[in-house]
Amino acid sequence: GDAQTQEEGTRVPAWLRDYTPGLNSYLKVELDDVTLDRLHGLTQKVRARVDLTRTVEDKNYAGGDEVGNNDYQSRKKNTKGRPFKVKPRSRHSLHMTFFFAGEVPCELPPDELRDWHSELTECFRESGLYPASQFPETKPKKTAAGNDNDFSFHLVGLSLFPPKRKNLIVAILEASPPWHELHNKVMKIAKQSTSEGIREITKRKGKPKWTAHITLANIVGGTKEDSRELSSYLENFSQEELNNEKDVLLTTRCISMGGPVPDQLDLDWTFHFPADEQS
Repeated sequence: GDAQTQEEGTRVPAWLRDYTPGLNSYLKVELDDVTLDRLHGLTQKVRARVDLTRTVEDKNYAGGDEVGNNDYQSRKKNTKGRPFKVKPRSRHSLHMTFFFAGEVPCELPPDELRDWHSELTECFRESGLYPASQFPETKPKKTAAGNDNDFSFHLVGLSLFPPKRKNLIVAILEASPPWHELHNKVMKIAKQSTSEGIREITKRKGKPKWTAHITLANIVGGTKEDSRELSSYLENFSQEELNNEKDVLLTTRCISMGGPVPDQLDLDWTFHFPADEQS
C-alpha cells in the first residue's frame, strides 16, 4: 500500500509492499546482439507504421520516443485522452524476465541471500550454466534446429500484453522444454526456501504463469479502437513479415540479475554456458 512504515516506524517488508517500478530485481535471460538488433528493428517497423497512420489521421500525433527499461514516468501518468503512441524500449534494455523477485533480494539478510544464491548456483550448474567468475571464456549458446532437448527459443510473433491492460508490445517466444523445467526448479527453490521473503515472492496475487516474452515497446494513450487496430496489425505483421523468422533459433548469452543488484554480499549473479559446452 501507500504506507511504507508500521506503527513504530518499522519498514514494511518488501513482499508486503506494492511493486515500485525501477526498484525491482529479477533474474533475466540475456540474448545475443544479433537477436537484440533483430527485435529492435521489428519494433521500429511497427512504430513507423503507427507514426505514418497517426500522422495522417491526427495532426497532433508527435510519434513515440524510445524509453528505458520501465518508463516509470509514463506509467505513473494518467494516459487517458492522450495521443496514441508506440514508445519502443531502448535496445540495451531489452531482456526476458525469468524470475521476478521485486524488492525482496535487496532487503534480505546476508545469510538468507547467500543461501538463495547457493541454491540457484547448484540448480543452474546441474543444467550446464555456471557462474561467470568460474568460466570467463564463453560464447553465446547455440542449439541445433529442432532439438527440443536443448535450451532454445523460437520467435512466435508480436502481440499486445498483458491480456487485460494491453499496454505493451511484446515478442512472444516458444521456449524449449529445458527452459520450462529450469523455471519450475527455480520456482520450487523459492517456494521451499527457509527465507520468508523468498517464499512470499511466489505467493503474490496475480502472479501469472511464466510466458517467455520480451517487452519491445510501451503503448501510451489512445482508445480501445486504437488498441484493437494495433492488435490486428500485429497479428498480420506476425503472420506475414515474421514468416521467415519463426524457424530462427534465438541465441542465449546467459542468465543474470536485472534491476538493482543486491549489494549485501559480493556474489556472482551471471550464469552462462561455458565455451567448451557449445554445440
